[in-house]
Amino acid sequence: MTRKLATRELVDIQTRAKSSMPIERCVCVALLSLFALGCSGPTNAQNGATAQSSGASGTPTGPEPPFELLDLDAFGMPPDAKPPMMRSRTMLSYEAPGKALETYAKLKEKLAAAYWREQPGANLSAEYDSATGYFKRGDHTLSVSVSKASDPGMLYVSIQHNGNLDVSKLPLPKDAKEVYKFPHTAGYVTGGSVDETSKAFGDAMSAAGWSVFESSPGSTTYKRGTQTLHAYISSAPAQEGKTMMQLSPQLLPADLPLPPGADDVRFNHRPVELQFIYPGSWDEVAKFYQTELPRLGWSPTTENLIKNEHDAFQIYRNPEKALAELKVKTSGGKTLATVEYQSPTVFAEHEKAFEEYRKKQAEKGEKAEKE
Repeated sequence: MTRKLATRELVDIQTRAKSSMPIERCVCVALLSLFALGCSGPTNAQNGATAQSSGASGTPTGPEPPFELLDLDAFGMPPDAKPPMMRSRTMLSYEAPGKALETYAKLKEKLAAAYWREQPGANLSAEYDSATGYFKRGDHTLSVSVSKASDPGMLYVSIQHNGNLDVSKLPLPKDAKEVYKFPHTAGYVTGGSVDETSKAFGDAMSAAGWSVFESSPGSTTYKRGTQTLHAYISSAPAQEGKTMMQLSPQLLPADLPLPPGADDVRFNHRPVELQFIYPGSWDEVAKFYQTELPRLGWSPTTENLIKNEHDAFQIYRNPEKALAELKVKTSGGKTLATVEYQSPTVFAEHEKAFEEYRKKQAEKGEKAEKE
């Protein structure tokens, strides 16, 4: 019983408290996660901006190392910041007290220490207490935004990886005219109708190897690997009735494939998880991931789903010690599936918390025996 209680506490630490996961499943999750493929310390990617030596100004003093994506899971926040609203390897947003220009300057220095260089065109305003800038390393871009939050004296800070997608090289309509372009978004107008433009652009993106990831009226997210593109296509009264295309690239923290036929797709950055409804069975979803995830370097910790009365799950690990868990249950006669991803940084944090809890439980047990 001690193992079950300890594992249930681990689940709470891992922000699973909101789920109705049975204790038996909790046991399996912890055992498979922590022991099936072994545990390891943080990888180089976890060190983020703190990994680089730098001078007093934050400028790196040594030669630039090979490109490494800045891990926003490991990117330090101010000690007085609120818990992050969103956090993953590629996106971070939180609120903290301060002034926008001072906060932006500190972020700029920290990013410079990690070899991310500010690009021309930063918008800094003391009057409006806001700052927006873009940073680049190699062909990857990063967006930073600092603005007033709703609470007095608080700032909203957002850092986002945009990836290395050059929007101008996408299969745009031949008559598309650029209206604006920034690293995090670009706008074009075209003479075709909204429906014509949407279909033509969708067909061209599919032919170029992109797949539809999320979709809602007027908005479609395309995915290729970890790179996504949000496409908002609508009429533009200010452009003489032409059709407006707003294209926004964003990088995902992991390449999580989506089975054909998936519906009501949703992706979250805190916790990092892909949710969808599938018209088939649990086993059909599991078979898809048992085929596709190994192609991406993942290995299952069990051969098949571990099934409970009302749900089932299967855990995967990869060489960098990240974790992916497929969870399925029946809802309305269909399969409700979730693929939860834990980066090496997050998994290491959970592992450490579990070990600390287990140590405390052992100490309590020893104390009770002595008494």
